[in-house]
Amino acid sequence: MTYTPRPMRRVLPLLALLLPVTAGAADLTVHQRVTAVGPRSETHEMTEYITDTRRITDDPEHRTIVDLDAKTITMLDKKQNTYTVTTFDELHRQMDEARKHLDALPPEARRMMQGSGGDVSLEPTGKTEKIAGYDAREYAIRGTGISGSVWVSEAISTPAKAADWDRFRGAVGGQMGPGAKLGEAMAKVNGFALRTQVRYATGPVASGFDTEALSVAQQSPPADVTTLPANARKLAPGTAGE
Repeated sequence: MTYTPRPMRRVLPLLALLLPVTAGAADLTVHQRVTAVGPRSETHEMTEYITDTRRITDDPEHRTIVDLDAKTITMLDKKQNTYTVTTFDELHRQMDEARKHLDALPPEARRMMQGSGGDVSLEPTGKTEKIAGYDAREYAIRGTGISGSVWVSEAISTPAKAADWDRFRGAVGGQMGPGAKLGEAMAKVNGFALRTQVRYATGPVASGFDTEALSVAQQSPPADVTTLPANARKLAPGTAGE
């Protein structure tokens, strides 16, 4: 498996697959279907809003607001009507603790957690398809402990500061093992990921995730998505019920 700090487990798979694209575009609204693959597989739909200062993901149960100016990550649990706020500095510390924990594991356990290393590449397959109304081309994911595919469109641009979050994630090591190498490979591809299938083979049970963009629009997020309910209760990061 790959390690992702608790506040980010729902949102990072999607943010990780937003590839560098031409800057200076309008805000984007992307509606997606997401499937987590593993012992607790599930499928749900969510909407991601990408602006020059925020990255927001919203689904019926959760909302995540990444504020690039304030350098905070706000996670709302809609069912419990509670939320947490994690700063980028706190996320740095979480990743440092995660690395220390992994370093202390026996070699075999560490290998299962991190993968066996090695390069990951994206190789064009020559296949093309329309996804959410956009022409996309397929890249096969090849590497040790990881496989799958990414379908990318070069016709979609994101706001100028949209890459800041991706650079930050890289700096803190937001994904370890083959996931980190996948991020490096994706940074070399120009385009926006509209469909992904990622499988990790770093443990006894296959795991990964699938995403599919159902619609993409140059549209700003509605006001109620950029804020929290007035009566929502704040919890400390890591509190049960988060």
